[in-house]
Amino acid sequence: MKILADNVNCKYGSPMGRANYTLRSGGKILYSFDLGYTEYMAALRDMPHKFLLQDARVSGGYDRGGAYWGSGQRVYLAESENGNIFRSFRADNRAHAYRLLREEFPHAQVYGFAADITKRDGRYTVTKEWTGEKSPQWIVRFCDEWVTSCPGRADALRAANVHDAERLK
Repeated sequence: MKILADNVNCKYGSPMGRANYTLRSGGKILYSFDLGYTEYMAALRDMPHKFLLQDARVSGGYDRGGAYWGSGQRVYLAESENGNIFRSFRADNRAHAYRLLREEFPHAQVYGFAADITKRDGRYTVTKEWTGEKSPQWIVRFCDEWVTSCPGRADALRAANVHDAERLK
């Protein structure tokens, strides 16, 4: 999985956190405050976006890429699928982070939840069972209710994460 906490330039010490609303073009970071920026951001917020949402895993006050956050609430990083929007913020948990992201980008969808949802939410089960197909399928259940079946475990875990994200809307 892509790590959003990319390495930072620490030549003169670690930066304090990470920039929000970073707009990228051709791999370069743009900070555009030109005329029309407000209108551009308003339009950007109204568009549907898919975000990769990750816990920055701050340890000793630093994220994996070397940016300094200090202590306190967990830090979450979100990047749009096309890489043009990057958002960092503090939240109590992943569901809280998702709600904060949706406050700013109402049409946002997220992916990149924990690989095995059954370890963070015991209401989900992913088990291999015979379903009448040629081979056993991976069955996703939430509170013992059938959600879907998939041919592979990774697909089933993704389906469970999508179900969880939809449930939190």
